[in-house]
Amino acid sequence: MFVINEDKSIYTIKHDTAHFTVSIAPYELREGDILTFTVRKRYRSAVIIATNADEDGYFNIASSDYDGVEPGYYLYDIQLTTGEGEIFTLVPPSPFTIDIEITEEVADGRD
Repeated sequence: MFVINEDKSIYTIKHDTAHFTVSIAPYELREGDILTFTVRKRYRSAVIIATNADEDGYFNIASSDYDGVEPGYYLYDIQLTTGEGEIFTLVPPSPFTIDIEITEEVADGRD
């Protein structure tokens, strides 16, 4: 489960894979542009999850991206860095909640 709410907050379950895109119309991504999704515990703390979108603006968060991440409350943002070096924050710091995963232990043969 990976839910992006109207207020831009995100709710997910630890280790759930996510695929999503960010619309920045009327701007179209150009060669050299980088869209970055970053999650931190709080301002200036260590990066918990970071991924760049592909050339079409799609982000992929893999199950393994959550390795070593505890369930809890975090902040994320999405930034565009143009090929010319301009920086634009597309989604300002917003809540990112990672909930516990119940099935993990059953699937691993533990209970």
